[in-house]
Amino acid sequence: MQPALADGTILQDRYQLLGVLEQGSNGITYAAKDDATGQTVAVKVLVLAELKDWSPLEQFERETKLRQDLDHPSIPRYLDHFQASTDQGKAFCMVQAIAQGKSLAARVNEGWHISETEVQQIARDLLDVLAYLHELHPPIVHRDLTPENIVLSDEGQIVIVDFGAVQTPPLDEPMPGGTIVGTHGYMAPEQFRGAACPASDLYALGGTLLFLLTHRSPSDLPQTRMAIDFRDAVNLSETFTDWLERLLEPMVEDRFVSATDARFALDHPETYYKETYYTESDRQAALVSSLSKPSQSQVQLDRSRDKLKLVIPPQGLQTEAIALGVFVLFWNGLLFFWTFMAVALETPMPAQLLSLPFWGIGLWMLIEMLTMFFGHTELEVDGTYYRLRQQVFGWNRFQEGTTRHLDNAELQTSYNLSDRSVQCIALKAGMKTHKFGILLSAPEKAWLVQELSTFLQQQ
Repeated sequence: MQPALADGTILQDRYQLLGVLEQGSNGITYAAKDDATGQTVAVKVLVLAELKDWSPLEQFERETKLRQDLDHPSIPRYLDHFQASTDQGKAFCMVQAIAQGKSLAARVNEGWHISETEVQQIARDLLDVLAYLHELHPPIVHRDLTPENIVLSDEGQIVIVDFGAVQTPPLDEPMPGGTIVGTHGYMAPEQFRGAACPASDLYALGGTLLFLLTHRSPSDLPQTRMAIDFRDAVNLSETFTDWLERLLEPMVEDRFVSATDARFALDHPETYYKETYYTESDRQAALVSSLSKPSQSQVQLDRSRDKLKLVIPPQGLQTEAIALGVFVLFWNGLLFFWTFMAVALETPMPAQLLSLPFWGIGLWMLIEMLTMFFGHTELEVDGTYYRLRQQVFGWNRFQEGTTRHLDNAELQTSYNLSDRSVQCIALKAGMKTHKFGILLSAPEKAWLVQELSTFLQQQ
């Protein structure tokens, strides 16, 4: 384990280290002052000279690459990465937003006791994050979900702070022969074979909840045939005990099939455990119906039985679509240069006219990019008509029609960025599809699709 850098160390002529936040096997995370913004951030540092093998560096690079594409309020926002020279040698560094609060482990060590209701809310929040990670393409398996890696703010916001062990196995399949990564007591049995899969994170979640309830590591509790025997150590309702027991099943196939499945069973046990229960799609639909507006959202939504009004303010420049913006500017810049050279070299007029279709494409992409970054979107739907207005710099674009022609609202892939699909809200009206909300966060999009779908069903 590498020694910590001294407080006051300045990295990249910008980040002044204030103290250690967390020390792990693949780097030390420091609180640091960003002299460029004046904000406090978290900087994860991995010193190469201290490595005994290359696996920590591989994990660090994997984490840095994956973190750039993640967008969830319970995952600290990625800010920067760079290489730096330190007193201990060359180091790799990653900067992210700092999580406000204390880890679950720290709170328990301070004597924190929690009720069954509070544990269930933490479980819901963590299941929402896991559902987001596991439903990416390819899915992301955290592999080290523990009380030390989960921060709880005083306002009740849950944040996962360490993604150093993440893995991207093929969808719905374990990865045999992988590196054994995790924390003893929270690792599912299959992880000891290097075969982590999304269900492995559900096991770790169960172990984390068990720690909150018992103040003991799951490895310190008795076991029967590899299953943790915790019933005598807790005082819970029978339903929640059964649910927790299923999370901690030693065999993958005996656990919940997904984080979404586990969330539905937690919220609707009376329906889930009936033998007559119908399909997985019904569980998904019931889960969606329980989504609420994300706490940090600036979206305005007013909905009654007969009328809906939605306002999405400009989202500004965001890393989500910076690469797309660069491509649009490159396209139009190259086209301008080609046209300028064609005129300067007195190319025949018919050849110059060939550029007109490309100018049309470039202009369309530029308008779409500006709308995406700076557009103000309003949607109004009543029992008779609907109207979608997108405004950017005083220019308005309207799309309207009859409400009875609206079929449903859903999430659709708008474009792919770094091998990851970026989704938008799609309002389907017969053969037409109206798309908007590309730069909203994933929870905001899911919430709005739920609200729109519910309203249209009522109509």
